[in-house]
Amino acid sequence: MIKQNLKIAKSVTPQTAGELISDLIGFFPVTETVKAPKSLNSGSRSYAVRVCGNCLSPIFQNEDVLIVDPDQKPVSGDCVVIWFNTGNTPIVKRLLLNLPPESMRFLKQDSAELLIICEQLNPPKQYKIGFSKVKAVHKVLGKV
Repeated sequence: MIKQNLKIAKSVTPQTAGELISDLIGFFPVTETVKAPKSLNSGSRSYAVRVCGNCLSPIFQNEDVLIVDPDQKPVSGDCVVIWFNTGNTPIVKRLLLNLPPESMRFLKQDSAELLIICEQLNPPKQYKIGFSKVKAVHKVLGKV
């Protein structure tokens, strides 16, 4: 059962970040569309990305198409797309810890900063990303 057509980016490289498309941020050109299954419960602002590489294997494989929803709250264990303030290419990783509440995300106390703790699977590697560098974190709902 198909819910809606979503825009899809040219490619996404989870390890190096790849290219993404989003109506919300709109950095990259649309190259095709994909139909999102109702089972993924995508929203009106959802978008799609294509994986290039296997750093999130066995969850996602090279050429998989992922459905991403900027309006659904990610929790520990979810895969996410992380967009950077600098305009750097976004990355796709898996959250290891829940995100802090919205009201606290960009607060700094002295030299301390809240972090996004995430990982890639292949090869295993953890990342700590300061919220001051992050524009948005979007939940990956699944693959088509």
